[in-house]
Amino acid sequence: MSSNVDECKPLTTGFAIAWNTFTAFWTASALAAGGGLVMAAFSIPFWFAGTTVAKAAFDEVFEASRLELDAFEFSLTTTVGWCRLTLSNPC
Repeated sequence: MSSNVDECKPLTTGFAIAWNTFTAFWTASALAAGGGLVMAAFSIPFWFAGTTVAKAAFDEVFEASRLELDAFEFSLTTTVGWCRLTLSNPC
């Protein structure tokens, strides 16, 4: 039995697109209906949530990993955008 975390990636991506599309529609509708900035500001938490879901969905596309092994140590380097994390362990 194998487990693949990437199996849910299309669902997460689709949800992120749908969420942010609806949030944009709602914000534009609130402004167009004359609700003003108060009604539009109501959508700010939904924009933050949508950004978080979209980041989780699209981070893996821009992620690179490198694993180096030898007889005495290993090094795992993960790079996402400009952020680099290195984990190494001398055996």
